[in-house]
Amino acid sequence: MKFRFARKFFGHLAEFHVQKLPPLYTVGITNETEDCYFIPFIDLDNVYQETAIKYIKLAQREFNLSPAILLSSSGEQKDSNDRVYGNYMAIMFDKMRYHDVVDLLRLLPVDELSIKMPRYYKYKSWVLRMEDKFDSNGDIIVGRPKYLKTILSENSDYLKHKHSEAHFHFLRKLFKFGLFKINSDNLKELTFVSYNTKGKYKTNQRTKMKYEYYPDFRSEMI
Repeated sequence: MKFRFARKFFGHLAEFHVQKLPPLYTVGITNETEDCYFIPFIDLDNVYQETAIKYIKLAQREFNLSPAILLSSSGEQKDSNDRVYGNYMAIMFDKMRYHDVVDLLRLLPVDELSIKMPRYYKYKSWVLRMEDKFDSNGDIIVGRPKYLKTILSENSDYLKHKHSEAHFHFLRKLFKFGLFKINSDNLKELTFVSYNTKGKYKTNQRTKMKYEYYPDFRSEMI
């Protein structure tokens, strides 16, 4: 079953084309900026939180990257020694070339599929889930990612880079993390993608926005 719907928000009309496919549905944003650069999205799965932070700090040192926000994508657990582990996402806001992002990811113990993901996506960018995963009845199966902490950079060299203002303000609005200094690019365009969790991207619509959270369109997707 295919259908489409349109929403007007922040003075701009966005049209979404959706096809119902099992098993679960969700919404994300891509890491591409309006001028064809990319910010780092990092997935670290089944790892101790302290280990994830260690590797994020390594990336910050090696590439002079901005502070990172650390998210838990599916909840955390504790092992028999009370050490916290889980699946994590980290986001920095530095604008990088595509192959520089690939080099960064290859420095870290990320899943090989996350490095190759843009090859299978027509917009050739990485996607970060921002919403709940829900089934065809609209029931939430996995909650949206949860903000855990901000991992600060060891120095201010990252301010030599340009940073994505659109991603920074959108994610700050969504996760309510503390303000830190960036070197803004003054661009305001993001790409939202609705998809099912088998990796079938059925809609991707670019629309300009001004630092606000996108509408809840779960009801239109089921």
